[in-house]
Amino acid sequence: MKQKTALITGASRGLGKELAFVFANNGYDLILQAKKNKLPEILRGEENIFYSSVYGDLGDKGTIEKLIKTSKGKEIDVFINNAGMYSNKLFSDISLEECEEILNVNLIAPIILTKGIWEIFKAKNAGTIININSTAGKFGSYGEYVYSASKHGMSGFLKSLQFEVAKYNIQIIDVFLGAMKTEMTQYRKDTDYLMMPSEVAKYIYSVCLSQDIAACKTARITELNINRNIY
Repeated sequence: MKQKTALITGASRGLGKELAFVFANNGYDLILQAKKNKLPEILRGEENIFYSSVYGDLGDKGTIEKLIKTSKGKEIDVFINNAGMYSNKLFSDISLEECEEILNVNLIAPIILTKGIWEIFKAKNAGTIININSTAGKFGSYGEYVYSASKHGMSGFLKSLQFEVAKYNIQIIDVFLGAMKTEMTQYRKDTDYLMMPSEVAKYIYSVCLSQDIAACKTARITELNINRNIY
């Protein structure tokens, strides 16, 4: 049986890194992307495993083309759109250049990449797309104007795409996350109460890709909400 392969963007740290560990230890081959930070060593048990790595900014179409080409060669089974850019500024303080960058990385680039992955999944009549969203993709928040807009936009895109992918046995799951203990939240005073990326990664895998879920033929998960346990 062919080993399954997962593509994970933004895999050098935080949730992306933890997802890579979880998928590797559930028998998956990996394609990992990072902008410039070094990708981690991935252990399967006690063995260091080899994986395909792609470095480059998702805002660069060359990076997207390389990811699609590598994914096609590996006939990937799972695509996790995890990479993203965060911003929390007063609207009067955010520059037009930063607005464009956030929208490009969080919305435009993922749509273009999803288009390429969709063609791979459509041809094989199978596949899973997991989008790492945020509660900012459901609700507005002070200071997160453009970030929230990008997350809302991705949610709307995937909700619409659901209608077409169902014909080809492709699963899309939009994962809305509360705050995690990562570099993004290090300025907060309540970091000790935030979710751990390692726990979130295990939860995402167990819910979205369990054998029980795979066996379901008449129902599908389209949305997953994960929030912290302690306030």
